Amino acid sequence: EETRKRVPRPGEQATEIQREYSKWDTWTSIIGFPVMGIFPKDTKQEDMNVIAVSRGTGGKEDPGQRGQLLVGATDEGKVLMFNFPAVIDGGPYYSFDGHSSFVKNVCFLADDSRVISAGGLDRAMLQWSVRWKAAQGFVGYRSPEDTR
Repeated sequence: EETRKRVPRPGEQATEIQREYSKWDTWTSIIGFPVMGIFPKDTKQEDMNVIAVSRGTGGKEDPGQRGQLLVGATDEGKVLMFNFPAVIDGGPYYSFDGHSSFVKNVCFLADDSRVISAGGLDRAMLQWSVRWKAAQGFVGYRSPEDTR
């Protein structure tokens, strides 16, 4: 027997419905449980402009090996890449330089093989190749010791 939970009305306190973690098809908000680890020590929350999450194709033939990645655009002109979900505070990431100004937006192509980043004042559109190796996953992924 299926039990349905009542959705709270505006202004009414939500109880058990908000405690459950919902898995969304995609994630673009810099706020939430699956992205709470996307702020490196030297990055404030207001410096992260936008994020995008891959669909999990990763350019691999075996669907069992397809992980999801997260890219973020910062005010420092960096494109940051994490494994998704990124829930470890100060966890490992990879940083890409290329923009001379803040990065306004990032997105994955439909097959997750590339990331497109849009610069702010530099007005540059950059295309980044996502490289996978069968045994290692995303090869740009660094341990926390390498990023500090």
